Amino acid sequence: MGAIELTDTTAIRAEITTWAQAVAALKITSEPTYRDAAEMLLNVRAIRGRVNATFDPVIEAAHKSHKAALAAKAEHEAPLATAERAIKGMMSAYMAEQERLRLAEQSRLAAIARQEEEDRRLAEAQAAQDAGDAEMAEALIAQPVVVQPVKAAPAVPKIAGVVYRTTWRAEVVDLAALVRFVAATPAFANLVLANMPALNSLATAQKGAMAIPGVRAVSETR
Repeated sequence: MGAIELTDTTAIRAEITTWAQAVAALKITSEPTYRDAAEMLLNVRAIRGRVNATFDPVIEAAHKSHKAALAAKAEHEAPLATAERAIKGMMSAYMAEQERLRLAEQSRLAAIARQEEEDRRLAEAQAAQDAGDAEMAEALIAQPVVVQPVKAAPAVPKIAGVVYRTTWRAEVVDLAALVRFVAATPAFANLVLANMPALNSLATAQKGAMAIPGVRAVSETR
């Protein structure tokens, strides 16, 4: 892919400067000056046509070169991206399974710890009962069983360069409910966007007759 060169634009640049100065001095105050302005407009459009003829082929060539480079990159990168997704998918599945097992083990250890604490408490209460201290026995049994949190160690090692990222996203499950909420809470108006293509279509079809609350039809003449 060789370098793309522009042709000499000195002449057209000088012409553009001349017309830009003429437009800056333009004032439409009468029918003759209006006609002069119309002629100037046609000349400006003609110059723009020559500008397009000068630059469009260069832009098209650059676009084709850029597109070809992107296609070549995508061709080389695609199998690697597929491989990366496959590997990370398997690693994520393994990590999720190990986390499930870790939580199950943690729950098992917590149950054992609680049972041991309950057995110890009952033994103390029985000892108090055997010693004739029924009040102490009842107090020991009435106390809630408190067990220190048990945490099972993670089974998946941390590997430098391998990072997992948890992302959250919103999903609209009831658009009407969202609209009602926004209508009742104007501070959250940024949560919804007007469908401008649909509104513009209505304005084009109905023109000044369009009557939708919160919307007005605007006409522009260019």
